[in-house]
Amino acid sequence: MNDVEELLTESLRSRAAGEVDGTALLERASSRGRAYRRRRRFLVGTGLATVTAIVVAGVSAGIARWPVGGDTFAPGAGVISALPEATGEPGARTDPTRVGADANLVHFDAPELITAARHFDWTSGDGYEQLEVGVGEQDLVYAAIGHDMAVLDSIERQNDLGVVIREQPVQGLWLRVQAPDDTYARQVIAALDLNRAQRIVLPFQLGTLPDGTRIVRASVGFIDGRYADGGVVLERERADRMEVQAQYAPGRSGNAGRANHVVGGRQAFLYPGRDEVELLGLPNLNLSARIGKDNHQGFSIQDVDLILASVQVATDVDDISTWPQTLVR
Repeated sequence: MNDVEELLTESLRSRAAGEVDGTALLERASSRGRAYRRRRRFLVGTGLATVTAIVVAGVSAGIARWPVGGDTFAPGAGVISALPEATGEPGARTDPTRVGADANLVHFDAPELITAARHFDWTSGDGYEQLEVGVGEQDLVYAAIGHDMAVLDSIERQNDLGVVIREQPVQGLWLRVQAPDDTYARQVIAALDLNRAQRIVLPFQLGTLPDGTRIVRASVGFIDGRYADGGVVLERERADRMEVQAQYAPGRSGNAGRANHVVGGRQAFLYPGRDEVELLGLPNLNLSARIGKDNHQGFSIQDVDLILASVQVATDVDDISTWPQTLVR
């Protein structure tokens, strides 16, 4: 067992006394401010009971690991611990200029952290990339890379507790790590792989976008190794903003009876405030576009309808091998 595994195992051992309460864990992961919840969108609601909890009764023998993915995901694989590799794309150490330049990509990895995690969330934003890892019941670890430390410091996080270490691994690249204590943070730094690039993938793909619109941020989150939520933030002329997001809703058959709106021939639900449209009839998925909430504003319902009318959804939300490899066609 290496140093990182020992550190994470100790964290789990100190909090585990049998089987983990998966529902309580996910509720704690989701108990944050409204703006943060909308941005990160961890799994909440009645579907919590169907998410399998990690059993840590045998944690003293080592951290339970999930199968680690590579270029592809095995068909039918419901539990993952890696994003698909971005073949041919350099890692952050090789080409720092690529970091935060494409929301479809992240230019580092941390397999030892992720395979020990209760939940993990990748984000690629304008000028930065971040990994959030939850270990045990309370410990949160953040690792972010980018060109400007001020940008890294300004990223919204669940908390600002613990120790922050700031380093410059190579010229033109800054690293910010936040962990419960100094030893933990330095072990996290040692576990980062800046020589690998990965794709942020989602169980849906955008098609037609309004003129002048681009993706400025994408994120995807997993809990107990299974998809929880993810989405993209769209921006137009650095003013108008929209969030298109999808939450895992196991057992959902679509709720077509709620329909009061039609999007490209698809049944949809237009919220009373006219600030969100949800597509209906999608098995195991809540997919919607939000405007006029928090800092998401400026787009019209017509813009939302244009985007949702061309959205394509994965054939099996539970099977990541069916997901599209790009965020937009």
